[in-house]
Amino acid sequence: MILVVTHGRDLAADLVIRALHRRAAKVIRLDTDRLGSPGHGCAVLPRIGPVLVLDGHVVPADGIGAVWVRRFARPMVAAAAGPEFTGFVTREIFAVLDAVIETIPRQINPAEADRLAGNRLIQSAAARREGLEIPETLVTQDAALARNFRAQHPDVVTKAITFGQVVGDTTDDQGRFAFTSPLPPETPLDGLATCPSLFQARIPRVADWRGTTIGDRIFSARLVADADGPADWRQRPDAWEAFEAAELPAGIAAALLALSRNGGLVYAAHDLIERPDGGFVFLETNPAGQWGWLELHAGLAIGDAIADELLRPT
Repeated sequence: MILVVTHGRDLAADLVIRALHRRAAKVIRLDTDRLGSPGHGCAVLPRIGPVLVLDGHVVPADGIGAVWVRRFARPMVAAAAGPEFTGFVTREIFAVLDAVIETIPRQINPAEADRLAGNRLIQSAAARREGLEIPETLVTQDAALARNFRAQHPDVVTKAITFGQVVGDTTDDQGRFAFTSPLPPETPLDGLATCPSLFQARIPRVADWRGTTIGDRIFSARLVADADGPADWRQRPDAWEAFEAAELPAGIAAALLALSRNGGLVYAAHDLIERPDGGFVFLETNPAGQWGWLELHAGLAIGDAIADELLRPT
């Protein structure tokens, strides 16, 4: 039995569940935004342990062979507790879900690997160890250091250190995000006293690349750069349709596979830049990065690959 942990608006989950059904697998979908509502939850029962409770049926966690932890969304019932207690209620509900997930032998991805890979500082150090080039980087809360870094580089961008969602209750595409953004010379830096920021020298590019690693396989796609476009390709209105399937150089592909494997990630989405001289620069790894558009528009069979990994014997 396979468990898919997601939310009610997730296209990628639909694609993987269809792939699992084509393989005659038994699948349970758990929408985290519905957790705590009647007939949709988790519990820990005496003498049984962690279970799912779905539509009146109790499913012991030890009967589930693999779980794809796709995305979490804040349970809708948490809002009933009022703003003061919403965060607490959400953490309590997810703590019970964590107990279920930790009972399952095969996890995509294991929680600790996912947590570490979500930190751009940790992932950049790991990428460098695999031989990947990364941009010159400064992380600081000191405005003087930031001004000095900006003076040394003709073009600088800034980005969040962790997942870039600033406002919003879910981890899908709702809310406001901190995209990679240019840092013009006139930008005030007083806010650094409140929150650290990551600054990088902006890399000239001819293309953006997404390399999606799943087990020992990699699926890659290329987006031709727009010279007048935004610093972050996610803000390009045509990006989702403009990516095309393409093959990364063998050395880069091998390094990304090693980065995922050594980080304990079964699934990961890696972003890179292709420079005008043909070199590649690693930007980041998203352990739960979106991929549905790559299957629908670039023809990459990512959903099938995830299904195969979920069914792989432990």
